[in-house]
Amino acid sequence: PGVAGLSVEVLSHALPHIDLVLANELELRVLSPGVEPSGAALGIAAKYGAAVVVKAGRRGVTYVTAGEQVHVPAFPTRGTGPTVGAGDAFNAGFLCRLQDGIAPVDAVRFGAAVAAAVVERGLGVLGAPNCHQTELFVRSHDIRPHLSEDAANSKE
Repeated sequence: PGVAGLSVEVLSHALPHIDLVLANELELRVLSPGVEPSGAALGIAAKYGAAVVVKAGRRGVTYVTAGEQVHVPAFPTRGTGPTVGAGDAFNAGFLCRLQDGIAPVDAVRFGAAVAAAVVERGLGVLGAPNCHQTELFVRSHDIRPHLSEDAANSKE
């Protein structure tokens, strides 16, 4: 959705038929001009019933539905390889695990691990790990999902 002129209004006829929106913060800013990414994600989730996955690079990923916001911190990496393709690697890992029936937040964590491994290996998407390598990467890092600050504040 990072195409200029594409907005929630332009997509309003399609959004009721979409279950999941995968977007980075820039893409959400394009979709909802003048609205912070977290607010845009909440708006889409509340109005259209879609789950929204907000990718924020080093700041991690937030899974948003009309009823919850769960933040998964980014995995630390021991390298600063190219980040080109890390978002696509996240999408592949997330969707693969989601298709396997894994809970969405666990699928987000797996996707975040795939993206981090791509960056750490320094080869871009050519260094994407397989499923077993990603599971080892996840086990070697103690990253736990938690309610995002926005969600915690809205429950007060």
